[in-house]
Amino acid sequence: MLADLSIGEISVCYEALLASLDPASRRSSGQYFTPDDAAEFMASRAKDFGEGVWMDPAAA
Repeated sequence: MLADLSIGEISVCYEALLASLDPASRRSSGQYFTPDDAAEFMASRAKDFGEGVWMDPAAA
């Protein structure tokens, strides 16, 4: 079933499945996923910030 899908398509399916299973338990455990369109927008704007040190505050 997944053989003809790209990794991007599989990830969209995976995230949609996770979101539909039990959103309350995901929130209580601190799991939040950035939608692909928002992530792509943020990545496209990253070049506007120039060079320097980048920090991901969500990475623990």
